[in-house]
Amino acid sequence: ALALYDLGLHADALREALAALSPHMGRYGRAVGAYAAELDDE
Repeated sequence: ALALYDLGLHADALREALAALSPHMGRYGRAVGAYAAELDDE
């Protein structure tokens, strides 16, 4: 995610970070994973 951010791919970096964290977030994991999947490239 940090490498993607450094390359200017901010949406991709956020998507990767949230997707990696979502399994560890308990009851909010599914919502965070869904949010990450729906992020648009800007």
